[in-house]
Amino acid sequence: MTEFLNVQSQTVAELIMNESVELLRGQFDLTPSEARLTLRLVAGDKLQSAAVKLDISYETARGHLKNIFNKTGARRQAELVVLIVTALPACLEASRSRPQVEAAPTEPVRP
Repeated sequence: MTEFLNVQSQTVAELIMNESVELLRGQFDLTPSEARLTLRLVAGDKLQSAAVKLDISYETARGHLKNIFNKTGARRQAELVVLIVTALPACLEASRSRPQVEAAPTEPVRP
């Protein structure tokens, strides 16, 4: 049963993440890759960590970030995060709802 809930939770989180990617693409004319990188940064990842999670090179991530800055008018990552959170609050919610690993249930301690 727990496996079913995990799969269902991941599916819901993926749907929300996809919706946010589409919102970013529509609002700022970002490519899908640029939108995914933006969401990773909004989630609090550093550029290097985001690149690893997205399975792209650091140099590719830097190139995407330059394009994102040009398209959004932001000049720094912190400014970009504030811009995205302000413009599209749903993007912040999507970045927080990415799948998490659940801890196994524990038995209550009995005296």
